[in-house]
Amino acid sequence: MKRRIFMTSAAGAALGLTLLPRTAFAAEGVIDWYTGSDSNILDFWANTVKPAFEAANPGINQVAEFGTLDNPIANSVANQARSVLSANPNITVMFAPYDEFAKGVKIAVDEAGMSGAVSIYSADVSTADIAAMREPGSAWKATAATNPAVVGEVSVRALAMMLAGEDPGHNVIVPPTLITQKMLTELDITNMQDLGAKLPAFAHADVAVPAWMPLPAR
Repeated sequence: MKRRIFMTSAAGAALGLTLLPRTAFAAEGVIDWYTGSDSNILDFWANTVKPAFEAANPGINQVAEFGTLDNPIANSVANQARSVLSANPNITVMFAPYDEFAKGVKIAVDEAGMSGAVSIYSADVSTADIAAMREPGSAWKATAATNPAVVGEVSVRALAMMLAGEDPGHNVIVPPTLITQKMLTELDITNMQDLGAKLPAFAHADVAVPAWMPLPAR
């Protein structure tokens, strides 16, 4: 099997692969078979995504960087965020590349009474995330995410193509969908099912679609 950048979910768990959203490929082509260890993910963020983001967005002043995977993650991150907000009361934006981080940040922002002054942006989405974003006065303004079900479909299709001797492409990437607080409110989206039904881009990805494989009914 040829080496390639590949996004997968449960379909590729046996291969030791992990899912990475498209936003992670800030410097496309720098990695092959990307394994799912925490150290690799953190290293990839620090050495690939962050520099590319900063280069594309000059003028941003990063005053702090924190995060932990200690369970419960949201509560552990909230503890860190409280200290960061206390030391840096002028923070206006907090970016969380994982929705559990965003939940923790929101807890701290709410407790500090700073929901009107701080905007939270994240990656990933769930029904619980949608509820948190829709709360009146919520600081959680937007997130970028892929549909887990769609990622699974693309993973299976790509693996099937490779087993059939076909090439699904050098990069198998599920395009993320930008989901804003305003969008959730205006479209009355309250859960993941609503998200797929009211945002067609979230319900299907035209990626790794061989002519011989029928797509499921939508």
